[in-house]
Amino acid sequence: MFFITTMFSANIVTAHAQTTETSIYICTQADGSIKLQNLNAGKNCTTKTVRITEPVRLPRVVTNPGDPQPAANAIIIGSRVSQQIQGQRDTGREAILRNELFLAQALLAKLQNEFQNGTPERRGDERNYQKYLDRTEQLKQQISLTQANISALSRELSRMP
Repeated sequence: MFFITTMFSANIVTAHAQTTETSIYICTQADGSIKLQNLNAGKNCTTKTVRITEPVRLPRVVTNPGDPQPAANAIIIGSRVSQQIQGQRDTGREAILRNELFLAQALLAKLQNEFQNGTPERRGDERNYQKYLDRTEQLKQQISLTQANISALSRELSRMP
């Protein structure tokens, strides 16, 4: 009875992992350094047997509980998505857009606070005046880009049904 149990548990282990045994040689060089290699290269080498266990990778299962039909089915010519599913998708899209708009507005407020109407506070690493001017120009560009993002997100939200 004990033998069967042991054999059964060994089968479980081999189903989940693959074990390989190999020999490596630890060789001491003339200058005292240690070199690891897979070939025996002389009298200053000692053999060490190493057991390597590699886990078996299980396939990854991806689920999306909010959308019962894959979007690929909607691409088939002549097929239609139900109003309920489209409503769920629109709601999700609107939530994502509102979140992005909120984050962009928070970033804009932070950038404008740092910019201080074109005269940001100098940092300790900006002993060179050109570094200060470069950072000021970068802040100006980031502010204009963030403002453009906010207007694009607002425009997209206004188009929502």
